[in-house]
Amino acid sequence: MKRSKFLWMVEGAVMVALATVLSLIKVYKLPWGGSITLLSMLPICIYSIKYGLKKGLGVAFVYALVQMLIELGEVLSWGLTAGTLIACLVMDYLLAYTVIGLAGILRNKGMAGWISGTVIALLLRLGSHFASGVLIWQSAGKLWDGFDTENTYLYSLVYNGSYMVPEIIFSVIGAVILFSLPQTKKLIQPVKENILQSVNENTQYLNKPTIQCPYCKSLDTSKISTLNRGVSTAAFGLASGKIGKQWHCNKCNSDF
Repeated sequence: MKRSKFLWMVEGAVMVALATVLSLIKVYKLPWGGSITLLSMLPICIYSIKYGLKKGLGVAFVYALVQMLIELGEVLSWGLTAGTLIACLVMDYLLAYTVIGLAGILRNKGMAGWISGTVIALLLRLGSHFASGVLIWQSAGKLWDGFDTENTYLYSLVYNGSYMVPEIIFSVIGAVILFSLPQTKKLIQPVKENILQSVNENTQYLNKPTIQCPYCKSLDTSKISTLNRGVSTAAFGLASGKIGKQWHCNKCNSDF
């Protein structure tokens, strides 16, 4: 029990560290703000799928704190009022990154559920940034030559969607490739499913008959089926070696 608790904590720390490193790798930085990273959200999604919502949200919250601390210096340089600063930190960091932990919401639905849960979590992050743009920043105007709008909803959607949509697409492609690998599927299989599989295997082992062969003393025995006995009797009549026998030794091929 203690080992299991220690393991999920270590894995959580590793996933936060990996996600943080990947978030620092900017594949493309847009001129008006926002960056496309190297699948930085995927480690948190994988962790949530494996360990469930409670632990997934906890690890995602830690990741949110790390992201907030990394960019806090830049945010403070914007000269925001105390209220706007707090709202920004909550909406654009604590909430936006914590919802990634919801990727495991459909974890027991197989690969389709893993992908769907990942998409839902990443769209929720986009939704948090969009709401922040509308409610906090209320920005409007020009983003690039040819796009100018006074509609804060459209501006926020385009601004945040310009980096989040590609990020979501790349993350989903990465998830599909990763989840399709047999080795990866085994590693990220939800913990409860692993436990049930182990229980079933142990139950099958315990239910397996332990009849010892009287000749070679082997326990590798199997029950002679009615069909097998019938075929042998039909073929050899009274000379059949299976008449009156119930068990067959797979090691010495004796019937007894």
